[in-house]
Amino acid sequence: MYELNERQSEAVHHFEGPMMVLAGPGSGKTTIITHRVKFLLEKCKIADKNILVITFTKSAADEMSLRFKNIYGENKVSFGTFHSVFFRIIRRHCNYSIENVLKEGEKKLILKQIIANNFDFDTDNELLDSISNEISLLKNELFDINFYNSNSCGSDDFRKIYFEYEKYKSQKNKIDFDDMLVVCYKLLLSNENVLNFYRQLYKFVLIDEFQDINRAQYECIKLLVRKNLFIVGDDDQSIYKFRGACPEFILNFPKDYPNTKIVKLNKNYRSSEKIISFCNKIISQNKNRYEKNISGVGRIGNNVHIIKFKNITDESIKIAQMIKKNPLQLNDTAIIFRTNIQAQSFITNFMNMNIPYKLKDEVLSLYEHWAVKDILAYLKFSLDNSDNKSLYKIINRPNRYISKTMLVKAAKKSYNILDNLFHDKTLPLFRRTPIEELLFHFDELALKNPYDAVKYVRKIIGYDNYINEFSKLQNINSKWIFEIMDEFCESAKNFSSIKDFIYYAQNFSSNIKNDSNGVTLTTMHSSKGLEFDTVFLISCVEGIIPHEKSKTDSQIEEELRLFYVGLTRAKNNLYISLIENRYELNAKPSRFLTAINEPKGESL
Repeated sequence: MYELNERQSEAVHHFEGPMMVLAGPGSGKTTIITHRVKFLLEKCKIADKNILVITFTKSAADEMSLRFKNIYGENKVSFGTFHSVFFRIIRRHCNYSIENVLKEGEKKLILKQIIANNFDFDTDNELLDSISNEISLLKNELFDINFYNSNSCGSDDFRKIYFEYEKYKSQKNKIDFDDMLVVCYKLLLSNENVLNFYRQLYKFVLIDEFQDINRAQYECIKLLVRKNLFIVGDDDQSIYKFRGACPEFILNFPKDYPNTKIVKLNKNYRSSEKIISFCNKIISQNKNRYEKNISGVGRIGNNVHIIKFKNITDESIKIAQMIKKNPLQLNDTAIIFRTNIQAQSFITNFMNMNIPYKLKDEVLSLYEHWAVKDILAYLKFSLDNSDNKSLYKIINRPNRYISKTMLVKAAKKSYNILDNLFHDKTLPLFRRTPIEELLFHFDELALKNPYDAVKYVRKIIGYDNYINEFSKLQNINSKWIFEIMDEFCESAKNFSSIKDFIYYAQNFSSNIKNDSNGVTLTTMHSSKGLEFDTVFLISCVEGIIPHEKSKTDSQIEEELRLFYVGLTRAKNNLYISLIENRYELNAKPSRFLTAINEPKGESL
């Protein structure tokens, strides 16, 4: 785009009063903001220090600032994220410095130590992330901890973790990133002098990606900005409910700011007409939204391809083969998935085929999860009955009532511990029976291929039952653990020997690379803001998209918006992948496709 279209121009040349710009995918929202700032400075003679531009990421703020300086030159217009802007305020008025701020990694370590000191359960990265995210949500939504029900663990346990975490920060005079918002909100609410100072300073405020705003951020903005608030966003791309964002903030904006002028940017400069038309059909299924009728610039393009595979393994291998045939397109191709656990199969096959790839997200290694490590311990001991470390790990998973005293006694004798336990005549029969069964199971495991061995541990030995009992005892949802288990079981299909599978699992994390060039692997959440010539959306079936954890109408609508975000990353080629079987069960095409009669496609 070298010239503004009519609606872009209308937005840019708005002067005073609230304005909401509904900017669909590829509609040039960054161009709007930078040109509007230029208009305020040049035509409206607004002082540069009185203009504040807020984005959601530092990279977006830096890019916008650089783009604006290329247009207008050096200036004192403030570009920043919500966190950087609010931290500036509390640093000046609450005597905080950057040394007082906990980094995200430090926060996780503190939470991990708190859990280890107060609870008797394994702490994996997923649980830590879940608890950390819930603490963030609590603050972003300005919730009262006393009336909050946790989804990560028991609510009483969560409150204990939360209070211990707050106690630690208070003792060390620390705040985290979410505290920046809460502290700023309380400061503006309680100190009229400070509030009035910033109202006078920031007379014109522009906010990008407004659909991502959370309650704490919005309450601060409503205090700071009475009239001249210019927001750019797309309710159809509101996908961060887990952070406190929801489309209601943008949908209700005209009520919060009466006399709001609304401009809809419905020209998509990114995608072909066929992709745009398909995406319009998808998002139109949502009812709680602004109607936009997005159109392109006349480039018809290729049809959207629906492709089918037998299962997850077949899917990742054949898509990798398709990509391998077009090496010149690697840097402009993306694999987009619902959860980062789905990246694992593609990483494996990309490494096997020497296809370079870039990871947009931190990869959640299946093999680092405690439950997976338990299964691997079973497999390792089946090959080496002197591996006492593995035996100690799983001897009571599920519970066989083998005490530490019994293990210590057996370890002092010749031969291996398990045989010694079985031949200990001082043990009553009810103690020796599960040991005899375990010896039999290990003999059976050693004869199986990895896939059958993993299934054997789960179903025959009873590890799945152990997960259910553990989850019930700890008051946590077992679904995520079983999803890890299922994906782990699926990964075993690639190997013919247990020894090779164990070696691969133990070295997976160290073998992961992140090339500077290559195919982009990203979740739907992290794909937002990106664009590619060719996009593959994988495993678009029920249980994945929408995710099985989404039950309510509002959750399903967010899943649809998430799907829409993934689809609209494509410029010229869009492939939607289906699988016939998922973890040995029939998989149905996503309801988002069947609703528009689009599950048909070619099998590859």
